[in-house]
Amino acid sequence: MSTKPLILITGATGLLGFRTLVLALQAGYRARIVYRRDGQPEQIRATKSIQPHLSDTEVFCVSDMTASDAFDDAVRGVDFVVHIASPVFEANEEGGEVVSHPLSHTTECQGG
Repeated sequence: MSTKPLILITGATGLLGFRTLVLALQAGYRARIVYRRDGQPEQIRATKSIQPHLSDTEVFCVSDMTASDAFDDAVRGVDFVVHIASPVFEANEEGGEVVSHPLSHTTECQGG
């Protein structure tokens, strides 16, 4: 078992989240990446800057970040949470899209 601290990073598939992931790995942390869509972990793992850190990188799928228990398993065993994922777009009654308020997602990452 590794003695390196484990960080859960949401949003690592985006620009700021990915840079945060790289810096965390370079600083000696392990990282658990939360992703929503198929193919995202493979894209991250294939990136040159992640290659030296593959053994320190875990992935966890949270397909519906709005579910009340979405992050329960993802946060289990982590030392820190870096919540960067936002916004989440949802359809409204008129057929358009609205941004779901990120506060509920942040609360879920903190364990409720």
